[in-house]
Amino acid sequence: MNANERKAVSAYDFTVDSALTPAVGMLYAMIEYNLRRLERLAGGMSAEQLDFLPDGGSNSAAQLLRHLAVTELYWVYRLQSLPYPPEALAEFGPMYDESGRLPAVSGRSAAELLGECRAVHERLHRVCLGLSDEDLQRQVPYEKGASATVRWGIWHVGDHCRHHYAQIAALKKAAKEAGIAGMPVRADAAERDNLQAALREIRRSGRLPEPERLGELAAAMLEHIGDPDPELRDELIYGSFSDWIGAGVFKAEQLRSLMNTALDERHVGYGIGENGTDTVFVRSFSMLLLPLILSADREQAFLTEKEWRIMFRTVLRALDEERDLRGYESQGGRGWAHAAAHAADALEDLGRSKLAGPSERLEMLEAVRRRLLTADRVFVHDEDDRLAAAAETVLTCGNVEEQDFADWLERFGEAPGPEAKPFAGEGRVNARLFLQRLHVRLLEHRSQAGRAESIRIRASRLLMG
Repeated sequence: MNANERKAVSAYDFTVDSALTPAVGMLYAMIEYNLRRLERLAGGMSAEQLDFLPDGGSNSAAQLLRHLAVTELYWVYRLQSLPYPPEALAEFGPMYDESGRLPAVSGRSAAELLGECRAVHERLHRVCLGLSDEDLQRQVPYEKGASATVRWGIWHVGDHCRHHYAQIAALKKAAKEAGIAGMPVRADAAERDNLQAALREIRRSGRLPEPERLGELAAAMLEHIGDPDPELRDELIYGSFSDWIGAGVFKAEQLRSLMNTALDERHVGYGIGENGTDTVFVRSFSMLLLPLILSADREQAFLTEKEWRIMFRTVLRALDEERDLRGYESQGGRGWAHAAAHAADALEDLGRSKLAGPSERLEMLEAVRRRLLTADRVFVHDEDDRLAAAAETVLTCGNVEEQDFADWLERFGEAPGPEAKPFAGEGRVNARLFLQRLHVRLLEHRSQAGRAESIRIRASRLLMG
């Protein structure tokens, strides 16, 4: 496996996207790093904290988050030497209002505002995919008749985020000191017990919930979605969501609300980076809601392209940053954690979408490869097959260029030499098992016969001699 990827598990470092050229990838990694810091900082802020403006203050945290999204979007077009289009202005508003100040923003949640930042960041990534290292010296229009190099422009986006991070951190602190609370902590035991009793009764009766109770029940279920008790978490909460979404109980706006909550920092992002704690159950089972929502969208479309791309980027982030890779946790009777498998399930459903073009599909394949090679354990609870199912869907439900596929396969590396005995690392074993499963799956698709053979050969080369 790649030594730098292995090192990133236990040391502070940038995660450089191997789909980008080396210099472009390093610059982009700086932006990605700063955005993730921002997501951790602002993800738990309430709408009241985001709107808070201390005496003498000029901008709220909400205004600054919107400003970061708009500024990065301007650079998306500048880097292509394109004018800022009217549709972007209609979607995000102007950079400044008529008085030269940041436009007012209020009543927006952290998930919405950070989702905008992520959606714009994805557009920048697509531009960076088309850049060579030589392009970094190219000059593009800037402000007031000046020009800037592409290299400076990408750097500036990351530095701009770092600059406003400090301001948002100060505003968050000031809001807390003024008595404005952040997002509420997870609910107490009495509420949990009441929810468990209510869900047991609904499932015993065989009936669907009454419409007037649906919102209250869904909110409580999301609050306890990562409960350590597998009966409440797996059978009652996830099982009920699966049944009710499949039965069409939720309207489009309710599904959208479920999605936005599942994607926020208190759910898919809750405690990300921790290992061996119960926060993994919150992340993992929040992730498992996304395939249900995407399946409902395929039945009757309601997600916008922007919403799909926010989900896409969040799932990739979670797959990259997850450090708790336990499968089945027998200690304390906690049951399935399975964060890698659940992220693979979400990735597979994303791969079914027509919105996933060649660049998105390559990103999904790369995320799978990185997950396999950076794991701190050999996957033994079918994670390799779930990831193979995701890769199968990505490859068969859309276009991936043959050269991109070949380059991706090549990046799995070679088997270590004899000096690496007696053990060559978890990443090599995970990669070989994954490729063997993907080979079998692709044999079911006549159009993928050539790729299946290439995968078989690559897997055989990962065997110790």
